[in-house]
Amino acid sequence: MAITSNVADYLVRAEELEKLELKNKEDIKNLPKKNEPGDVYNKVAETVIQKINTVNDIPFKEKLLKLNINRNLLKKPVMTIPYNVGLETMGKQLINAGFFTRKVDCMYKEKDKDTLDSKFCYFYSVSSNLIKEEFKGDQIKFSSSEMGKFFSILYSAVYDTFPSLKKYVEYLNKFADIFGKLDAPIIWTTPVGMHIEIRYKEFKTKKGKNLYDRKKRNSVSLPIPGKINHKANKLSFLPNLIHSMDSSNIQLLVRNLTIINKDNNINLFTIHDCFATTPNTMKILNLEVRRAFSMMYFDEIYLKKWHSEFLREISKYEHIYKED
Repeated sequence: MAITSNVADYLVRAEELEKLELKNKEDIKNLPKKNEPGDVYNKVAETVIQKINTVNDIPFKEKLLKLNINRNLLKKPVMTIPYNVGLETMGKQLINAGFFTRKVDCMYKEKDKDTLDSKFCYFYSVSSNLIKEEFKGDQIKFSSSEMGKFFSILYSAVYDTFPSLKKYVEYLNKFADIFGKLDAPIIWTTPVGMHIEIRYKEFKTKKGKNLYDRKKRNSVSLPIPGKINHKANKLSFLPNLIHSMDSSNIQLLVRNLTIINKDNNINLFTIHDCFATTPNTMKILNLEVRRAFSMMYFDEIYLKKWHSEFLREISKYEHIYKED
C-alpha cells in the first residue's frame, strides 16, 4: 500500500492547521482522517466554480458552465503554481496537455505601422474530455481574450483557496529579490542540517568556425567568472527549496520510524514523494509521513531559524556609499 507526500499535501496541512489553530502544531493526531490529495483539487474546483458564477459576460459564462472543472484540469495549476510558475506558463502547460487547441482565426495588419508583416488572431477549441456529459455534442470555442480570462480564473483560484500559500511564495520571492540586488547566492539549511546554495552562472556565447565544414558555424556557451544569473536563481528557488524539503521529509521519516519501532522493523519503500509499506504497518506510516511534514513546514522554531539564517546571510553584504 502506498501514500504520497507533496505540494498538494502541504496545502491540505496548511488549511487544516489554520482552521484548527492547534496549540502544538506537531500534534497531528487531531487532524481529520480524510486527507486525500483529491481534496485539494476539489477545494480549488469549488473556488473556480464560484468565480465562474460571478462572470458578467453572459455568453462567456455559458461556455464556462459547460466545462467539467475536474482534477485532471486542475492538477497542473495546483502542482506548479507553488513552484513559482507564472500565469502564461501555466496556460501553455494546459494547452500542451491537450485541454485546449489553438487554431488560426484570421490574419490582420497592424494599423498605422509601416510594415508588411501580418499578425495572426487565434481561437481555442476545448477538448471533449473537458466538456460535461450533457454538452458533449457542443463545440466550445474561446477567443484569445476569453482563454486568457479563464486561465486567470484558474491561476487566482489556487491562491484564493489557500491564502497562506500566496504569502509563503511572496515571502520567499522577496528574499530572492534581495539576494539578487546584493549579487549574492541564495543559501539555506534544511531541517536535517543540509546546507544548500543556489548559484546559477551567467553564460556568454562565442561563435566559431567548423573545422570540417567551413559553411557551418558552431557556438559554445561559457560561464562568466563571478557573474550570477539572478533570474535563474529566483525561478529555481522555490522548486529547489521544495525538493530539499522532500529529501528532508524522507530523512525525518526514517528517523521517526527508527525511534518508535526499535524492536520491530518496518518495510519502507520510497521514490521521491511517494511512500509504500506492507498493509500491517500502513497506519503507522501514514501517521509518520504526516508528522514529518508537520515538523518541516509548521515547526515555528525551525521557521524562525530559517528566517534568521536569511537575515544573517544578507548582513554579510555591506555597501559603502560615499558623498561626491
